[in-house]
Amino acid sequence: NSDNTKTYDLSTADENGANEKFVFTKILDSSKSMSIPFNTWSPDDKYFFIQENAGENKSIFVFKATGESLTDTEKYFDAADIFRQKGTGNNFAEATGWASETLIIINSKKPDNTKGFSYWFEVPSKAIIQLSTEF
Repeated sequence: NSDNTKTYDLSTADENGANEKFVFTKILDSSKSMSIPFNTWSPDDKYFFIQENAGENKSIFVFKATGESLTDTEKYFDAADIFRQKGTGNNFAEATGWASETLIIINSKKPDNTKGFSYWFEVPSKAIIQLSTEF
């Protein structure tokens, strides 16, 4: 954009490119970017997530593939922000993909920046479940 920002428009479509649905738009300053991580679609293709990158600070936006709102009040939500608000004692590091149709795998870092626990983030309830195994 001419004002040194970037506009990201996100749509979904079926495998033939038909039935396109507008899902999301975001304008970011030049120091930030959006990315589509590997394993971003749930195994049943009902949900997906994208990542906003702002240096060390990441956001994980979770959507319904249909473009419908996730809840009565939210079109999407930020799994990384919800993780931070839960106060697990660890810091969000990354979302690595899906463990099932509704479970996003989140890896964390301890406050000293060493590897923390792995968690499941349950969509749509937003529950955070600590795992005994690290991913």
